[in-house]
Amino acid sequence: MKLNPSYSVPALEKGLDILELLAQSPEPLTQSGIAKACHRSSSEIFRMLNLLETRRYVVRDESAGTYRLSLRLFQLAHAHAPIAQLIQAAAGPMQALSRQLGESCHLSMLDGDALTVIHAEESPAKVRLSIQVGGHFSPLETASGRLLLALWPEQRREAWLAQLKEFGQHTRKRQLALRQEFETLRSAGCALSRDETVSGVVDAAVSVGGENFRAALAVSALVSPTQDKNPAAFVKPMLHCADEIAKLAGFSISPRSE
Repeated sequence: MKLNPSYSVPALEKGLDILELLAQSPEPLTQSGIAKACHRSSSEIFRMLNLLETRRYVVRDESAGTYRLSLRLFQLAHAHAPIAQLIQAAAGPMQALSRQLGESCHLSMLDGDALTVIHAEESPAKVRLSIQVGGHFSPLETASGRLLLALWPEQRREAWLAQLKEFGQHTRKRQLALRQEFETLRSAGCALSRDETVSGVVDAAVSVGGENFRAALAVSALVSPTQDKNPAAFVKPMLHCADEIAKLAGFSISPRSE
């Protein structure tokens, strides 16, 4: 069938213009900025943005009045899409990792201002920690989130932090501590933490993927006064698992510091 360029669908064109603009922008954009870039009136863009937000294609930062893409487009893509491909590749290695360590593990990605769990494997133990797939967590309050942020280019990270309401509510001392931690994590290549979102839990996180497409593999373990656990002991098998996932998914394996 030959395409006829005279056929026009204005509403669809407006929506696609917005999605393509946001996909190409390194920073979130305001409604007026989007209208100007798309050569549309502010009222036209407002109606379209409202629909795209309702349908979860874009995420709006209420405090900054800016918009960015969500992961909705990835979720709608076919089986060869990066996230679907990553989840399929991760299932086997993560099951093996859970059996080897006797702990639950999960895979997460940054989505807007949240860390979203895209896959999880539970520990074979009778008493275990369960992480819900699709759950959203604060990137600043999780080992996985801070590691992923640490691996971003500094300019991109600072732009993201500038529009994050949670970061703005921290004291200057806490903000400085987080920035220093990002530098430490970037050098270390892994993140270890204790008792953050849930008391009595230790976490270890390593990265999966490369510069343009990255997730965090994390192991979360329950601890008690009589049974402490060192998350550093999880790192070596986790790095092996992360590289196996990347290999199966066809991603480039990022060099790691020894």
